Amino acid sequence: MLIPALVAPWWLASTANSDDTSWARISRDVTLRVGTALEAPYVYLDDAGRLTGLEVETVEHIAAELGITRIDWQQTAFDSLIPDLLAGRFDMIAAGLFVTPQRAALLAFSEPTFHVGPTLLVGIGNPHRLNSYADLAAQAELKVAVLHGAVEAELLRACGVADRQIIVVPDALTGRVAVETGLTAALALSQPSVNRMVADQRLGKLEIAAPFQAPRHNGLGYIGFGAMAFRPGDRELLARWNRQLAGFVGGATHRELLIAFGFGADALPGSTTTAEILGRMAR
Repeated sequence: MLIPALVAPWWLASTANSDDTSWARISRDVTLRVGTALEAPYVYLDDAGRLTGLEVETVEHIAAELGITRIDWQQTAFDSLIPDLLAGRFDMIAAGLFVTPQRAALLAFSEPTFHVGPTLLVGIGNPHRLNSYADLAAQAELKVAVLHGAVEAELLRACGVADRQIIVVPDALTGRVAVETGLTAALALSQPSVNRMVADQRLGKLEIAAPFQAPRHNGLGYIGFGAMAFRPGDRELLARWNRQLAGFVGGATHRELLIAFGFGADALPGSTTTAEILGRMAR
């Protein structure tokens, strides 16, 4: 008799014995399949309907350096990215995905390409005086929106925000509307995403919570490090990607992209490695 709690998800079981063949196929077909989810300024559609954003431009640059001439962008819901990658529907994820131990148990992360802090999108004037996640926990009647599958839900819970306060939404646009309409008092996202929402808004109902005190981890303010993600078995693809990243991260083109998409040079990850990030978070 099978015990359901011990049965691996179908998408995990299907890749448990995958071999390292993706790079051979990619180099032969010069085509890279990339899974993504819309969230400006990481990934979004410009006025002409073209996919752009920090992650898009970074992938296109690294892919070109690897001799890849075609990128097959596959948009999906944020919470579907990991199962779809492991099921083989694309070769990598580029969607502003933060490195976490829970994700690293399933994925192979590249070296980081940026780091950002968390914040809250709130109504104009910040009527509930929300300047930290703890402020939400102290006002139990308030609701906060989070993206399905995003790290913010666990950060909020760690700060004492109750599950009944957390409203899970499928994407950033739905979260923004939740704040505009008063369904939630806030939307928890990264600083670049919230800054972009405030800059692009048409109704003038939103602002970024400022000042904002980031949640603490090991005595330090939480910082999210973003990286691309691959299947654990695709070692050759990951190794080649990281070799190209080593010459890109912190260079002139990378700095220009960070500034162009509203991150600023202070978002550079420096010499921090993915292994170091995971080591700190495991303490």
